[in-house]
Amino acid sequence: MEDISFIQKQIFDLDRLFLTELIKCKDDCFIDNLERILNLFLKQVNNFHTKKEVAETVYDAPAVVRLLKKICKEVISISTSYNEGDLLNMYGIVNRCFKRTYNNIAHSTFFPVSSVTQNEYWYRIRKDCEKDEVKRKDLFHVPFEIRNKVGTYRYSVPGYPALYLGHSLYVSWLEMDCPASFHYSKFKIDSAEINVFDFRFFPSINSVKQGVNYLLSYPYKLACSLPATKKSNFVPEYLFPQLMIHAILRQKKSSNVNGLLYSSTKAFSILNENNCRDYDNLVLPAINMKREGYCDALQEMISLSIPQRIEVNKLLKKDAFDNKDKEHHHKFRKI
Repeated sequence: MEDISFIQKQIFDLDRLFLTELIKCKDDCFIDNLERILNLFLKQVNNFHTKKEVAETVYDAPAVVRLLKKICKEVISISTSYNEGDLLNMYGIVNRCFKRTYNNIAHSTFFPVSSVTQNEYWYRIRKDCEKDEVKRKDLFHVPFEIRNKVGTYRYSVPGYPALYLGHSLYVSWLEMDCPASFHYSKFKIDSAEINVFDFRFFPSINSVKQGVNYLLSYPYKLACSLPATKKSNFVPEYLFPQLMIHAILRQKKSSNVNGLLYSSTKAFSILNENNCRDYDNLVLPAINMKREGYCDALQEMISLSIPQRIEVNKLLKKDAFDNKDKEHHHKFRKI
């Protein structure tokens, strides 16, 4: 059996360090923050050591370090081109990066793939609105006929519907900026598994090769995880998350990757290896587009419960949200 403890420790040490560093990204511009973070990352990488027997097989540490330096340089070039309005050059760099995937991003060395497994539970909430009755479909993705209402958010491509889920009711509430009252549905995964890119902090590492994949994707994970310093029509911190969604959509006919897992930026100050899975988020872009209605493929993958209403009042701790959820007997079916 492979000894993966050394590389898991490397990844977890990086995660602890950069969760602290990402919180510090306040007032500086996006590129300044990104360059500072990536320079610190490369400083840490230069200190990496590995076991001789592993370095002689799948984990060639010097080669990995050289490749990480190249990836960090490419990430900066992408953001600089975007900032200067040179989108043609930006997409040229992105395409060169993805050529390493042999035209199938799911097989990339740089983007680790995990599975969302059958019977896992996820949550989605909706702030209270004027509707008297909230139905299951109201908690699904934005219907295709009003896709013009899909705005720009961190893993949200404007005009393209997607389903956004949180692994706990509490993180879903945090993601919606803590509304005083809301409706929520509990979602159940019906597919045997759904393959997704894994950009979470403190991931489960099952092999040395997978650990190397997480390490090689780390510059992209950092670029996707910078907190937005200002909320406006133009949010540069959303550039890389949206590029990842574009990559998934571009490959959806030849790839079996249907979404992306990431850790909530709203939880960075409390995130650790013991509570991390409670703060996982999942984004599943629509797979088959239609003029109206909802994605058939996502409907087959997932069922959900009747929406329940909650007034937050004194539910200020995560345990209170968990207990409130347990009060309901959820019956799952398709929308």
